[in-house]
Amino acid sequence: MSPLEEWNSIDRFAETFPRYNCAFLDILGCKHKTLEYFDQRFNLHGRINRALNKVLEAQALTATFFNTSGLTIEIISDSIIMMQPAPERGLGPLLPFACYFASFLSFEGLFIRGGIAQGRHIKKRTDQGFDFLASEALQKAYLLESKTAVHPRVIIDDALISILSAEERKLVIRENNDFLLHFSPHVINRDGKNVCNVRAEMTELQNEMNRQNSEQVKLKYLWLLDYYYWTIERNPNWEASDFRPFSSGMNRGFAELE
Repeated sequence: MSPLEEWNSIDRFAETFPRYNCAFLDILGCKHKTLEYFDQRFNLHGRINRALNKVLEAQALTATFFNTSGLTIEIISDSIIMMQPAPERGLGPLLPFACYFASFLSFEGLFIRGGIAQGRHIKKRTDQGFDFLASEALQKAYLLESKTAVHPRVIIDDALISILSAEERKLVIRENNDFLLHFSPHVINRDGKNVCNVRAEMTELQNEMNRQNSEQVKLKYLWLLDYYYWTIERNPNWEASDFRPFSSGMNRGFAELE
């Protein structure tokens, strides 16, 4: 064996790579929030922690559908990475967890965009005790977040839609050709019992949008207002006309999954 062959013999290996689901989420405007955090004007850690506590409270009420065993979450600066071993079918608990998390973060004034995908994944230790991570799931989710999401929406990989269960499909909608995490029903009560809170939330979003100098940032707020309005408009328990002033009037192509 030549020295080169001997050097490259390390590549003759056999390994099994499990499949994982991954949500890669980006907190919009986190640079500004981080500055406020260090100036002790906005408790970024406390707000994220409170949102997670609320998610776990919701999980306790729906434990059979919402079992978080095996789920890991890493929060690094403005990035939230959620990983969980993929079940035999569908996305399992990661999808409802991400849905609740997005809604409770919105109550904290934190909005996210992101991607959800599935792929081969491995995490192991080097001999020196460092972590090694290789993940197709994370790569795909990151590309969905960085290339496709744009607005405060979480894009779900097209390849996953056909494997979703009936319950999981209720957590997904379409925007034209994109599939989105449908978190707004956790913000906008289905029975129409939190009208005052939703009006206050949408008023604050509209005011914040009008304060922005950047057109790109304004468009993100406008998208969110249109998404909330679409959720209200299709619910007979809400008087949609009261919320029409928050809408741009644009047809964004939102639709439930068939």
